[in-house]
Amino acid sequence: MNNEKPTFDPFATVHITSTRDDAVSAVCLVDSHIEFERLSPDDDDSSSDDDDDEWMLPSRNQFLARTTDPTNILYVTGQRSGDAFLWKGHNQLYSLSPNRGGTCLSLQRAGPGRVLLQTKDEAGTVSFHDLETNQTLSSFQTMSKTFCAAVSYENYWTLLPTSVETVVQLYDERQSSARTRVFHAAGLSPNDGSHNLRQYGMVSSLAGDANMIACGMESGHVFYHDIRMEPRVCSSVKLNSSNPIICLDMKERNESNSIVTVAGQAGDKDDQNTISWIESKQDQESIQSRVRTQLSTSRTGKTGVSCARLLSERLAAVGGWDGRLRIFNRSKLMALGRGHTGTIQSLDWHNSCVITGGVDGRVLLWDVSAFSAKNKT
Repeated sequence: MNNEKPTFDPFATVHITSTRDDAVSAVCLVDSHIEFERLSPDDDDSSSDDDDDEWMLPSRNQFLARTTDPTNILYVTGQRSGDAFLWKGHNQLYSLSPNRGGTCLSLQRAGPGRVLLQTKDEAGTVSFHDLETNQTLSSFQTMSKTFCAAVSYENYWTLLPTSVETVVQLYDERQSSARTRVFHAAGLSPNDGSHNLRQYGMVSSLAGDANMIACGMESGHVFYHDIRMEPRVCSSVKLNSSNPIICLDMKERNESNSIVTVAGQAGDKDDQNTISWIESKQDQESIQSRVRTQLSTSRTGKTGVSCARLLSERLAAVGGWDGRLRIFNRSKLMALGRGHTGTIQSLDWHNSCVITGGVDGRVLLWDVSAFSAKNKT
């Protein structure tokens, strides 16, 4: 795919890390309804007011201006060193949380004005933060030792890895902790024996939308769960490659009662088809899933995928080990974004803006409105 599609460039580059050994490991665009009321702290330092150098609280009545103006972009970054910050354009506003001593694994929007922060510290901590007050709302110690990222969706569901590599925890913010659900990612019973329980390897990725959950496994399997059903596992697919599924994203198609999932896998020059589109048809009692399309990032070199996000059922942004951002529809590569000098560790997509963070310690902002317009659902 080296010469098939035009390349495009980021409209802004922000140098995040201060050392060459650090990297941007997680990024998240803040909901565009949240906007700071002024762009810089009060410059009048002559006053004795302690609030001179504090940022104003966000207002929900403003929207992002044109996408390509970086001064209007509000986002959060997490670093390999464990630091996490809120940014506006090129300006660092404040630290999101004290450094926990572990890599930031995941940052996600978790409802209006809130973000989820996951770190790979000794306790495998996942916390929720209010961006308006810079307060920690709640915190979980998952005790997970893996790199599986937690997922927040529908504003109140949270999927969490656990201390058992094959087991997932579903937390409902509307319920007490006693109502938290814990289940095997492949739907197996604790009585199935340790060998059978590990036949698919560890949980390597998670995704959720509406009532559906997807668990990507080290073996290359994806298991679907309907949280309204017992037993919850109602469908599974095996991708052609047996490499771990590094990332998942899914969206429900209400008009056709189906679900679209994009899956990204590890890979090298001998492993093709590291990007898969999975379609699932759902009825009241079951769901049937099939791999609709499998695509490659490149024919040579580093074909592995580290992150993927769906904008709609037809369009996905994919971050590769080769440092390229790729925009795919369901059947082909649409464009190739160049800018990072190393692996893209994380990406987020909101409205017509994509943000990427890489091992090169930089955040890049991309305007993808042209592709979005061509592939509206």
